[in-house]
Amino acid sequence: MIACANISNLLLSKAIDRQREIAVRTAMGATRGRLIRQLLTESVVLSIAGGLAGLAIASWGGQALVDIVPHGAPAPDNMLNWTIFGLTMALSLVSAVVFGLAPAFEVSSNDVNSTLKETGRSGSRGLRGRRFRNGLVVVEVMLTMVLLVGSGLVIRTSMVIRNLQPGFDKKGLLTLDVELPSDRYATPQQVESFYSRALTQLSAVPGVQSAAATSHVPVMNDGQSTGFVLSGSEDVPVRERPTGAHIEVSADFFRTIGLPVSNGRGFTSQDTSNSANLLSPAPKQ
Repeated sequence: MIACANISNLLLSKAIDRQREIAVRTAMGATRGRLIRQLLTESVVLSIAGGLAGLAIASWGGQALVDIVPHGAPAPDNMLNWTIFGLTMALSLVSAVVFGLAPAFEVSSNDVNSTLKETGRSGSRGLRGRRFRNGLVVVEVMLTMVLLVGSGLVIRTSMVIRNLQPGFDKKGLLTLDVELPSDRYATPQQVESFYSRALTQLSAVPGVQSAAATSHVPVMNDGQSTGFVLSGSEDVPVRERPTGAHIEVSADFFRTIGLPVSNGRGFTSQDTSNSANLLSPAPKQ
């Protein structure tokens, strides 16, 4: 909108400089509608060119932004598609009409005789034209202030998030994603055996103090929602049962990320689904 207001101001200034040309065309028989169509056509060509240039920049800049998005954060797979292309072209046409009509009406409504008499001068810009241009400047300043305030809030929020303490020591932590092919690791026992061997080998790497596995990296993902049944509340309908985040972790997970256990104990390699003092999954309905 700032760019549109600025271009409208420039188009008005350019059109005012062409007042004598437009007056001559009017004196030769050109109608006001034809003059408006001429000026509006110039505005449309300029706007379409700007829209295409914006799409070209968005195609390159959008992909550059996707490339720097942290791993695991949501990011679009395709920044541009035919819907965005059509919307951009439609907005370009609307902008050309809305911000091009005012300069066209302003110049085409001038008095032909007074304009032709001003020989050797650029012509009077008129009080109405100055007021309109001043109004556009005010709109630009207002929109710029909104943009600056919004940008400042985004920067401040980003700094707060960057310095946010997640509740564990994130220094020296390295994460990586592992996707096991389903044809080779079809059973839970095969998956468990793979991670057991992998963690043993990783822990033996020089410089590694501890290694663990998790289904969801903290902060980046909240895990899957899982329902559970409280003792004595077995008759509660499924939809009314409480739910909680379900995250699978291996032994030494809390020690690896430096997260202290406030109550109870952490998991060990001896813990299985049949171990004592572990909640059993809710019965399937």
